[in-house]
Amino acid sequence: MEESLAKRLAFLDEEENSIKKAKESEAAFNEIIKKADEEKIQAEITELRDSVNHRYDLHSDFVKNYKTLTDLQKELYGMLVDEETEVSKLQEKVTEVNKQNENVKEIINSFNEATGTVNKLKEALFNKLAEK
Repeated sequence: MEESLAKRLAFLDEEENSIKKAKESEAAFNEIIKKADEEKIQAEITELRDSVNHRYDLHSDFVKNYKTLTDLQKELYGMLVDEETEVSKLQEKVTEVNKQNENVKEIINSFNEATGTVNKLKEALFNKLAEK
């Protein structure tokens, strides 16, 4: 179990680094906004930028909450192998792990919704720009 946990954390670190690199594109958005010749296009690019940034914020929330979940899981794994662990304490930890897991799931759903919004905004903007 601990090996699986370590692999998940390593994957999470890679994903987090990828998102950090992608965040650097905000400067490119700002340059594109300045160069856009129509206010409507500028507004749509700004909306896309803000939507992308919101998605990045949700990913940061996910990482924070997922790391909390893995810490709780480590504690639970330790309790499982400790013969002196009281059943009531084990049940409390399981409840805590399950609650945190639900938090993570909610954030993942929000992140996925935000991804859908970004994709729709991007497609609409690209279609408009292609019409010009």
